[in-house]
Amino acid sequence: MEQSQEKPKRLGIKRVSADNWWQVDEAWRGTIMCPDPYREDQVNGWVETICQVQLDAGVPDEIRDLFEVARGAYVYSLPFYPLLTLGAEQLFRVVEAAVALHYKNCVGPDYPRKFKGRIDWLLKHAKITRDIYLRLDAVRVL
Repeated sequence: MEQSQEKPKRLGIKRVSADNWWQVDEAWRGTIMCPDPYREDQVNGWVETICQVQLDAGVPDEIRDLFEVARGAYVYSLPFYPLLTLGAEQLFRVVEAAVALHYKNCVGPDYPRKFKGRIDWLLKHAKITRDIYLRLDAVRVL
């Protein structure tokens, strides 16, 4: 079988290889979040900052597991920038799962199956504070 010599189309993202998989993705260069990701102390700082976020002790294991997937995607976005988007998407899932579980534990009715309906019900029945409601509603808008 003859191999094609045709150059692959440019993806606009890092092409991961055995030689570069651990290197910081060029997409990070010059971003606000990581001004100089090629300095070792900044790479360590990125990981340490993300790992500082801790969930309260009462958070159920199933929510913790989802959160750790999001955290891992954020950390590993240094060598592969598109994982940052996947990490953010996963964080929205964490919030939605946490609200759904809280709603279920508060014995909310079956009918509001959407996020907005659940947070409205939780606020109306004093199961969350107004401040938490506003934060959750801001997440919903995002």
